[in-house]
Order: sequence, then C-alpha cells, then structure tokens
Amino acid sequence: MFKKGVYMKYTILLISSLLVFSFSAIAQSTYRWVDSSGQVHYSSKPPAAVDANVKKPETKEETTASLAARLRAEEKAKQEAQKEQIKDSQVDKKEVDDKQAAYNQAAQQKAAQDGAQLQVACESMRKDLATYTNYPRAKVNVDGVVRRLTPEELSTKTNALQNKIKENCQDY
Repeated sequence: MFKKGVYMKYTILLISSLLVFSFSAIAQSTYRWVDSSGQVHYSSKPPAAVDANVKKPETKEETTASLAARLRAEEKAKQEAQKEQIKDSQVDKKEVDDKQAAYNQAAQQKAAQDGAQLQVACESMRKDLATYTNYPRAKVNVDGVVRRLTPEELSTKTNALQNKIKENCQDY
C-alpha cells in the first residue's frame, strides 16, 4: 500500500513535531527567594512560608496578530526599498538622458562648425580653380616670384582641385 520509505518519513515527521512541542511543555515557572541569611535560592517548587518571586520562562512564541504585523511591516519595508530603487534608477536614467542630450548638442555644434569650415574651404578651392582657369599662366612662388605654369602643372592642379571639390563640396 505504501511505497518503501514512506513509514520512515512519517515517523521522522511525528518525532520531530513531538520534540518541538515538548519543549514548551517542559518550560515551568521558576521561583526565586532570599532566605534569612541573605542567600538567593531558585526552585521549581514554591517555598513554604517564604514570599517568592515567580519568574516565568521566556518564550519566543509569536501570536498570530504579532506575526501578521511583523510580516506586514517586512512587506512594507520591502516595497519601500523597491520604490526607492525604482526612484534611483529613474534619477540615473534622467542623468544619462541629460548627459546624452548635452553630448548630442555638442556634436551638433561641432558639426555646424566643421560645416562652416568646410564651406570656407570649398569657396577657397572654387576661387583657386577659377584663377587657374581664367589666368592659367601666373603662379606666385613662396619667395613671391611670379612665373608661368607649364601645361602639365596647370592640368595637374586643375584636376586635383576639381576632384577635391567633387569629393568634399557637394552640399556647399
């Protein structure tokens, strides 16, 4: 009828429950009194003809109401901790969003500055191309001496400027 080992489980359960409940049955009141010579005595039985203080054993049994109150308090504390954690994560998220917005704004400003610099560079390259096209023979050296360009030099400079303008100046 029962599987092997079931009797053992029930036996262990019965013994452990009896053991747990027997400790509260063993607990007794303790009597304390002082005799005529000033010596303190303890006993489980009250003394005859002497006034004794009764000391009951301290038990840690919780009533249902106190247990429920403690569990409610623990649950409330846990919920408060979760709310605080959520609040902290929202604050952290706000800080991250603020930092991201500042970074994006800085990147846009840098892109605008780079765009302005690129526009100036494109205008300069277009001017140089117009100069080589309209005045193909004049070139000023570093020393300030004007000399004529050879057709190969002129072709090389013009092609290089046209390529740079095509690559970099489509939007400007």
